[in-house]
Amino acid sequence: MSRIPDLAVAILLAGCATALSAAPPRQPNIVLMLADDQGWDGLSVAMAPDIAGSKSELFQTPRLEAFARQGMRFTDAYAPAPVCSPSRISIQCGRTPAALHWTKAAPPETGHRLVEPRDIRDIPAGRVTFAELLHEAGYTTAHSGKWHIGGGGPGAHGYDEHDGDIGNEQAYKFTDPNPVDIFGMAARAEEFIKKARDARKPFYVQLSWNALHAPENALEATKRKYAAADGAGRQVERAAITEDLDTGVGRVLDAIDRLGLTGTRGDTVKELVGRLEGYLAAVDARMPKTNPDFDPAAPPPPRKQGGRGGRGGQAAPGGGPGKGNAPGKSQRKGPE
Repeated sequence: MSRIPDLAVAILLAGCATALSAAPPRQPNIVLMLADDQGWDGLSVAMAPDIAGSKSELFQTPRLEAFARQGMRFTDAYAPAPVCSPSRISIQCGRTPAALHWTKAAPPETGHRLVEPRDIRDIPAGRVTFAELLHEAGYTTAHSGKWHIGGGGPGAHGYDEHDGDIGNEQAYKFTDPNPVDIFGMAARAEEFIKKARDARKPFYVQLSWNALHAPENALEATKRKYAAADGAGRQVERAAITEDLDTGVGRVLDAIDRLGLTGTRGDTVKELVGRLEGYLAAVDARMPKTNPDFDPAAPPPPRKQGGRGGRGGQAAPGGGPGKGNAPGKSQRKGPE
């Protein structure tokens, strides 16, 4: 079996390819944060500065605004699938959901004229994950939050520390003062990072946030803030959990700084990927070859299109600082 995934997970490998291939004196630490149900226009960060609709005028995410100024925004980042589990297994294994035989979240259906493809529903034991490759390179690894791809949980797939094989149900267990376990996850991440630093080991930690699920569990103070905001309407709870998540992201970033693992002292690569109801895509829906009507100057799609294969179902906010990334810039893949 090949030990290299067939399709590199670009947002991760962009930060650590040098560490795995050229073996520099210092291997970068890697922090990947994966948001749930967060759209391309779901932050107060303009994912495309030249497109007015690429940020929210209601949601406030000041920590992510500051984070975006430190590095590069991936303007045309796409989730692997418009639904959850296929996206997650794709990120872990570095292959498209179609190649992994997991392309939908719902159970198999019968009675249709077309026969559904094989759907595995569990990450196979023999499938090499990114965490396992990092183990071979000497990393210690942790996964916190939503796993949702079975297979015995993160511990069976290369993670030294983890929260177990948990899914959406976890979000509903945590309320104020720890909304959907955001602050608990941030604290566990800091503890893991500190242990890795003290052991002088490079680390990879993935925070698969439960948010934005269970938005009704947002901090009461944050909900009151948005309830008083003009134009919030039905978005009060979603706006509140978005800001709470932003606070949690800030706590992780502060911990990295506090532990002396940023800049020239630690070479820590930090990435944030948002997703709208999951991740996939065997093809990029914005490329003219697959979408001849694509207009690169058009405003972004409606915020909520999770579960659909169009632009709104797969466009995802992403970005982060890293070697070679110019602060405050955006990266766009134009028409080919």
